[in-house]
Amino acid sequence: MPRTPQVQTVTFEVPVDFAMPSDLNAAHYLLACFPVALRAGEGRLALEGVVDPDLLIGVQEAMQWLAVWSTRLLRPLRIEVAVSQSVPESPRQRFAASFLSGGIDSLFTIRRNQMLYGGSHPGRISAGVFVDGFDIDPGRTDGTSEAALDELRAFADVAGIQLIPVRTDLRRLDMSNDAWMHQLHGAALAAVGHSLKARFFRFYVASSYHIAQMPPWGSHPLLDEHYRSCDVQVCHDGAEYTRLEKVRLLAEWQPALAALRVCRRMRHANCGRCEKCVRSKLELAAAGALSKCSTFDYAQLTAEELDQITPSTAHKAQWYRELVQPLAAQGREDLARAISRMLRRYAVTRTVHGCWNMLRTVDQQMLGGTLARAKRAFHVPRIREVPRITRNQ
Repeated sequence: MPRTPQVQTVTFEVPVDFAMPSDLNAAHYLLACFPVALRAGEGRLALEGVVDPDLLIGVQEAMQWLAVWSTRLLRPLRIEVAVSQSVPESPRQRFAASFLSGGIDSLFTIRRNQMLYGGSHPGRISAGVFVDGFDIDPGRTDGTSEAALDELRAFADVAGIQLIPVRTDLRRLDMSNDAWMHQLHGAALAAVGHSLKARFFRFYVASSYHIAQMPPWGSHPLLDEHYRSCDVQVCHDGAEYTRLEKVRLLAEWQPALAALRVCRRMRHANCGRCEKCVRSKLELAAAGALSKCSTFDYAQLTAEELDQITPSTAHKAQWYRELVQPLAAQGREDLARAISRMLRRYAVTRTVHGCWNMLRTVDQQMLGGTLARAKRAFHVPRIREVPRITRNQ
């Protein structure tokens, strides 16, 4: 039975002064849609309008990287779109911008850029782009987006940059958080950048990882640079710095400490209790700056908190590992010892998971699934107690 096509609309809302001229350029829609179509197993992606040949070539190579990295059998799409034959003329001078979430990576990118580039250099960041609908769920209506904008406006004023709010619902095309992090978000950021090309020629995307720890990820040096065109540059920034090195630079810049937001569980502050908040507080403590940061609702940091955490990936374990000596040097031997215990728990957990995965592979490839069938045959389901419903007399 033929599948009924589902119609979905993707919108980009940008301030009028920054809107892209109506030139039928389909770059932002290509970048928004190709990773989703790739994951869905589509054979082709047809677009109206035109795209720059540099971008088309780059997307074709990016699809190959995503297919190689994926654990699923992904086949690169056939992209059907007209190719532009000329370079569009820009009606005004254009500048450089950076995506700004308020996290450590994006704040570091702005700080380092301002330290390297003079005020008249075209590569100096003149604006921060805040995308409503990426880090914050587009369906959230509790005022979190408005609160984040207010906080970042205050930061932008002090940092001497302009804040540009953009709203898009493109994340609704695929709501899987795993897909967003591992395949989609780099292309999505580049899509927003291309929608602002009337005023900006370069966009900095802050790196999440150091080069030595770089996993296959949705924003990656091997991907982001391919999302450029002849008139828009996309730069993956900061991969040569470790997480702690970034925090140490920000520790000397009070505007960043006053704006730092690493989680969005609460409306006006970091919750201070989730794994990402605890890890960020540890990094600030290792840099001697936790007492100068006022954006955590729960600012305490104890060894008992760390005893409840086990890193979920090797990359997070490495982030914790590099904090042991700096925390001891700051006089927090209790936290250094707690991290060492955490890393031992992680090593045990990883070993157990590795053994199970090896056993599963042997069962599938050599035993034909015999062990899995035996497990199901002897599995005793838990009996859940059904609560009694009593009637009030």
